[in-house]
Amino acid sequence: MATIQELREIKAKYEAMLKSEGKAILGGAFKSFFDACPNVDAVRWRQYTPYFNDGDVCTFRLREPTFRFVEVPESVQDGLDEYGDDFCEVWGDATSALGISEEADQQLNSVFDDDVMLAVFGDHVQVTATREGFFVDEYDHD
Repeated sequence: MATIQELREIKAKYEAMLKSEGKAILGGAFKSFFDACPNVDAVRWRQYTPYFNDGDVCTFRLREPTFRFVEVPESVQDGLDEYGDDFCEVWGDATSALGISEEADQQLNSVFDDDVMLAVFGDHVQVTATREGFFVDEYDHD
């Protein structure tokens, strides 16, 4: 019969493998997205469990992704909500005008799975995906 310590070791190995394999798999998915969308320079999202949820259960979740573009045509400036750091949310018709096809958008959305992202990147973080890889920073969301 296995001991509690052996069970902890199994869990630690599983979590380490999930992080390393998860980053590799997600890296492939993002590479496909970036290849299909050369005007997208980076994708950023925040993921965290809120500290307070107005009396409801606080559950982990991913926030909407934001994008940084190589070039933003003037015609779609009104379709963007900027965050002051060159990243912006994309609204409505601006998606295709910025070079994000419906297929690429659906592919990207399929990657954003709460359980997977939590296991791979952790809680209370901001993740930036670029062509070079992932950059993970602590995120304070008070």
